[in-house]
Amino acid sequence: MTDATTSPLIAILSYHRHMTIDSVSGDPVDESLQLEDRSVYAALFHALAEPTRLAILEHLGSGEHRVRDVVDHMHLAQSTVSKHLACLRDCGLVTVRIEGRASWFSLADPTRLE
Repeated sequence: MTDATTSPLIAILSYHRHMTIDSVSGDPVDESLQLEDRSVYAALFHALAEPTRLAILEHLGSGEHRVRDVVDHMHLAQSTVSKHLACLRDCGLVTVRIEGRASWFSLADPTRLE
């Protein structure tokens, strides 16, 4: 079993801090920009709210993997893994490289999850 002190994803889950998101300059911000930003944040938080997606991100932290590799590692159906990977890709957390019929997934920016 993984200790909370050794797993960065577990550490993120156990960290709680209340914070307020404000305009940096204090100037009024265009409402359409705020709504667009909120949509991006909502999609990101939605992706990170699912424990299976967090486990997939942690597995991809070890390097690039095919969908089949993730399926075997996670013991989930291929369709389930593909849907989770699509969500992570849409949020910009993972990238995909197509090689023949195989899709290779990797972290878009591994330093963001350290």
